[in-house]
Amino acid sequence: MVGVRLGAEADTLDRHGLGVGHRTAPRTADAALFCAVHDVLQSPAALTHIFEHLRPGAAVAATGGKWPRPWHVALRAWVAGLHAPFIHDFTGFDRPWRLLAGFVPDLQVTELGSGAGYLAVGHARGPLDTTEQ
Repeated sequence: MVGVRLGAEADTLDRHGLGVGHRTAPRTADAALFCAVHDVLQSPAALTHIFEHLRPGAAVAATGGKWPRPWHVALRAWVAGLHAPFIHDFTGFDRPWRLLAGFVPDLQVTELGSGAGYLAVGHARGPLDTTEQ
């Protein structure tokens, strides 16, 4: 199991040469679970690095918060307050799985909690076929 933690503590660790950028991922993994890691899901570089270490067809699941529909004003305020301490940037919070879908062609998303959360599941794509036909 490999964990990644972002935030002020990770920044402090990075300054001392002990941060997340200095950890190595396993050679291959059979599955990936993204739980409440919005900032990781919004980073193409992070996703590319993770998926380089997944075997083709590996199970992938992601879950976390998201913006509910705009007319749910009170719920949106609650979601903002709940997630603000843990999210660096709310960009993409309406569809946090948007970049993940590029790595998981069969991604299926279910909204939860009146649209304030989601569960996305699927399988990692296989390697690109580079042979000429």
